[in-house]
Amino acid sequence: LFSVLNNGVTIVASSISPTGDKFTIRDYQIVNGCQTSNVLFNSRNSAHIGNVNVPVKIIATDDDEIKNRITLATNNQTPIKKEQLASLTAFQRSLEQYYNSYNGDSRLYYERRSKQYNTDSSVLKTRIITVPYQIKSFAAMFLDNPHQVTSFFGTIVSRLNEGKAQIFTPDHVYSPYYTSAFAYYKLENHFRKRNIDTSYKKVRFHILMLFRMMYQPDPMPPLNSKKMDTYCQNLLDILNNENNSLLAFKECLKIIDTADFDKADKQDIKLLSKTEKVLRSEERR
Repeated sequence: LFSVLNNGVTIVASSISPTGDKFTIRDYQIVNGCQTSNVLFNSRNSAHIGNVNVPVKIIATDDDEIKNRITLATNNQTPIKKEQLASLTAFQRSLEQYYNSYNGDSRLYYERRSKQYNTDSSVLKTRIITVPYQIKSFAAMFLDNPHQVTSFFGTIVSRLNEGKAQIFTPDHVYSPYYTSAFAYYKLENHFRKRNIDTSYKKVRFHILMLFRMMYQPDPMPPLNSKKMDTYCQNLLDILNNENNSLLAFKECLKIIDTADFDKADKQDIKLLSKTEKVLRSEERR
């Protein structure tokens, strides 16, 4: 009765080409089937495993809204990660479009759907920002929570689940999301080029927080205010210049070095009290 009592596997693709009993699918996502796979794996040594039939549903559509509805509908029995569900909202689609408004060296690709750029060879992997890294960079840079995203990312997601975290709120403007992601990209780029010692990678989210505070001294507008666009543009002007961004990040490293803060100590990195010491060091600058 496995095949009639189990939801099986659901695959959503952009196109399906059937040839006899074989199917070629393109640009696909498996949106349901984790529990099924897990049960089958755990029962792999059963004497009757070879007699089990697994229902597979393959749906072809180019309509993103339909894809989103299928994902939500097929996962209604299983709680899936909030950051994954968040990728299905209207805010996320609009944020992706906002990313797409930038080009040239400012171009980033917001991956609101897992592996959505896997088949596009023109997209540099280093310029892809996933939902988790969007959450981390935004929470660190604009919510002053670098300690949580470094070691307690689950706490951020739980707060997002409970509606307590100010992330992906429908009335938020998009500029701080892109700005935090672009700052993360530029900092990672300097690490790759060895312009900045990689020993600082453990405190990269603290660096993002300091960068905003040091190079945008104006009071931060509300996250739903259009004034935030101007606030962010001043930061983007620095980030868009390779030399200026490097100098700015190096100034942030000086604060890390002079604070009572051990960047190699995992305990220091995840403590709110240590983040507060970094902030006090920045204020005395």
